[in-house]
Amino acid sequence: MRSAIVKTAFLCVLSAYSVFYKYAIVIQTPLLKEEKLIAKHLPRDAEKLLYNGGEYQLEQIDGIGSKEIFVPFKVKNIENAVFLLVIQYDDNDSRSFKLKGDGKSIDRLEFIDINRDGKKEILLGTKMGKELFSLTTFTYNHNKINKEFSYPYSRLDMLFNENSNKGSALAFWIRDNNNCYKVNVVRWNGSELVEATDLMTAYFSKVVDYHKELTLKEKDNPFAWYYLADAQIKAGRKQDALESIARGVALNKDRPTKQEFETLKRRCK
Repeated sequence: MRSAIVKTAFLCVLSAYSVFYKYAIVIQTPLLKEEKLIAKHLPRDAEKLLYNGGEYQLEQIDGIGSKEIFVPFKVKNIENAVFLLVIQYDDNDSRSFKLKGDGKSIDRLEFIDINRDGKKEILLGTKMGKELFSLTTFTYNHNKINKEFSYPYSRLDMLFNENSNKGSALAFWIRDNNNCYKVNVVRWNGSELVEATDLMTAYFSKVVDYHKELTLKEKDNPFAWYYLADAQIKAGRKQDALESIARGVALNKDRPTKQEFETLKRRCK
């Protein structure tokens, strides 16, 4: 008798558990305020892109109020474009901007006051090809976000001169022939990109090291000697540059041409 009662009770508990499991209530975590705003402003045909492990970033670019929300995304059927949704909001209202960079995917998203005006610029790096990227820079002024410039790169370094009030500099490495790189060190002055002359000598010593090592591995590579000489001139090593020019000319290759080497030679005077 007792065994039958125990068995019946067990079956009742099991039945109740099965019903509970079948009709269990799924408790959803409430959306964060940022997620609600993204859902409100993100275009319907947008596909969010993950960057640094997240779907969005928070950063204050105007120096006041709440941080802005930045959401990188692509639009269906638009292959060579990466978009950035920027949402500004307060307790009462919100508005958004849609920025665009050329490319297939996102490479970087940074916020840096590159011209030291007290406001951070938006630096959006996008992948164009196998070893080619594009940096598009935007500034925020008078409640508007403006595109300032786009610049190609294969590798990009950010340079800071603590002893200068000229702002940050950008070192763009652009891949050329035979593992060589054309390097430009520039900074944004608020209206255009100009050479960062105060950083050239120190930084191009690094470029010299790269191409010098390349000439040791590829002694018959005329482009390695050409770009080594160019870097040596910019690093202030003109005598070394003359020797590199002579080595490159002696290879007697069609490219770089002798005229191009002669142009380098005139810069050594």
